[in-house]
Amino acid sequence: MKRTGIADLPLHGGKAPYWLTQRMTKLLKAMLEVMLSEYTKKEIIRRFSNPFWFQSLGNLLGFDWHSSGLTTTVSGALSKALSEMDYPIMVAGGKGRRATKTPEEIKLLADRKGLRNPENLIESSRITARVDSILLQDGYNLYHHLILFDEEGNWSVIQQGMNPLKKTARRYHWFSQTAGNYHEEPHSGISGKKEKITFNLTHRKSRENKKSIVALFKEANPHSAEKDLIKALKAVPHLKMPERFSVKLRNPENIHKILLQTYRKIIEDGKILKDDSWDKAFLKLLKTKGLGPASMRALSMTAWVIYGKKPAFSDPAVFSYAHGGKDGTPYPVNRDLYDSTIEFLEKIALKAKLYPTEKNHLLRRLANLEDKNAL
Repeated sequence: MKRTGIADLPLHGGKAPYWLTQRMTKLLKAMLEVMLSEYTKKEIIRRFSNPFWFQSLGNLLGFDWHSSGLTTTVSGALSKALSEMDYPIMVAGGKGRRATKTPEEIKLLADRKGLRNPENLIESSRITARVDSILLQDGYNLYHHLILFDEEGNWSVIQQGMNPLKKTARRYHWFSQTAGNYHEEPHSGISGKKEKITFNLTHRKSRENKKSIVALFKEANPHSAEKDLIKALKAVPHLKMPERFSVKLRNPENIHKILLQTYRKIIEDGKILKDDSWDKAFLKLLKTKGLGPASMRALSMTAWVIYGKKPAFSDPAVFSYAHGGKDGTPYPVNRDLYDSTIEFLEKIALKAKLYPTEKNHLLRRLANLEDKNAL
């Protein structure tokens, strides 16, 4: 992934004013109507998976360009806008507790819209969250999770984590068409401040390390899993890594429950991973209930010591932004202009439905207005 810049997203407290959130929802509704007349559902979902586009959308809606609150506020306005529309794209999840209720929301929306196989969407939602908290350990704890999806199973996930010590946030974007196997460079983009050291098992350079983790389970006897793997872990009593990634296994036996859970999960018809490709086997490991960041680091370091396959410590955050909004930078939101934009887009949306031939004329007028404002 080519690096194109760096973004600082400071943690900002408080809430967006009601007059702004109300307008954000109205503007989003008008924009979504226009976009549906111009693009496919898949293309609209893809755009939300683009960090540049999402940040630009937040800027257009008048929110602080550099604030962590842009993610949650825009997501909240989007959820409200879609709930008030008969729109073919749905959204589930949100900030804090609502993020944990994403599977239930997907099921409710599936029942309401008559969608088949909501389990696939729920699985994608869960795996993306686990990847950004277990495989990509960059010091940011997830607190926001949003998924957009349509009836065909196209989806985009937008997640955000916070680093309370540095008082910064980081946003992770996913798109169903580019997520691949979920655990190797699956992101469509990540925005946030560049970190010096990141434990990154999603990097392509970590592939051999992940193969070695699978090998730990393939080669050990399932009946002596605890004995074999605890012995391996004890070979790494204290592997000191830079900053927050030191692995101190004072009591490696504490991990044995998770390791045994992993064995039980991957045993199928008496065969332990042997009929799986390594990447499918690793995905099974990733889904294991109770497997957390510390356990994954321990397994990775053990695989490194035993097989000599090093994990990657590179940070995938790549994007930077500019422009201003709510906080008065570079200028306060012009409410009259904001309302005029909403009214104009609503007319475009209406004309697009009633008079398709006039739509392009209106869009050209909008482009001319943008050119004049730029001068």
